[in-house]
Amino acid sequence: MKRLGLITALALVSTLAVIAQSRQPILRMAPFVGTGVGSSEASMLERLVSSYIVELKVFRVIDDKGQVLALSETEAALGLGAETSVSAPLAADYIVTGTLGKIGDLYV
Repeated sequence: MKRLGLITALALVSTLAVIAQSRQPILRMAPFVGTGVGSSEASMLERLVSSYIVELKVFRVIDDKGQVLALSETEAALGLGAETSVSAPLAADYIVTGTLGKIGDLYV
């Protein structure tokens, strides 16, 4: 009877561990565009939004730099003859983009 209880507990713990390792959706941050404002202001707002999203710990956030890095690593691996899924590091489930404009002293 003890053995059956131990096996049941191990099966339950194993199942919960697999469920807890669910895949996080990937969110890609596209560069924000500024109309009537400097590119540094648009970039600053993009980083601010990105940091808020990262703090949620719901999404795995990638940006252009991360996407280029993933592509170059995949190309290098393929060049060495490794078999890999090219779409895995490059595919995003969601894309966030933004436009920043200024009307007088008001940012929109």
